[in-house]
Amino acid sequence: MGNIHTLTAHTDLSIEAIRKILFDGIDIGEDPKDRRKLRGDGFYCTIGFSPATAVDVSENWILDAPENLNVAFYFGWDVKGFINAMKVVMNWFRQTTADCAYLFNVEIILLLRVNGKTTRNSTDEAWFPDEVIELIDIPHEVKDLGIL
Repeated sequence: MGNIHTLTAHTDLSIEAIRKILFDGIDIGEDPKDRRKLRGDGFYCTIGFSPATAVDVSENWILDAPENLNVAFYFGWDVKGFINAMKVVMNWFRQTTADCAYLFNVEIILLLRVNGKTTRNSTDEAWFPDEVIELIDIPHEVKDLGIL
């Protein structure tokens, strides 16, 4: 697997509710060799969920609220995995109002929502194939957010 993307957010939802939102309409299954991994078409992902602490708030440089949800997506260099991972991410953006960020290699913001405003990063390093851009069907602005 060549790409690692991460959806990070602050939420009070249970892990069951999170999974229901993320995988709504997505064919996903548990990896029989590792139950922590969920396999989709062209990608697999893991969900990390832990209580946020006061330290998270002071060290957080992306979101206004402490991050306590991390969904890591792993896929190859073909577009198929990126497309299907983006479908999962768009479920989150559509079905929640939580501040969140979708990152490439933890340092490049691809999509960012803070205080209800969503931005797609236009920096050259935040590459989106056309097939993925077409999936971003929520109101958003396109702006150069640079690299973290």
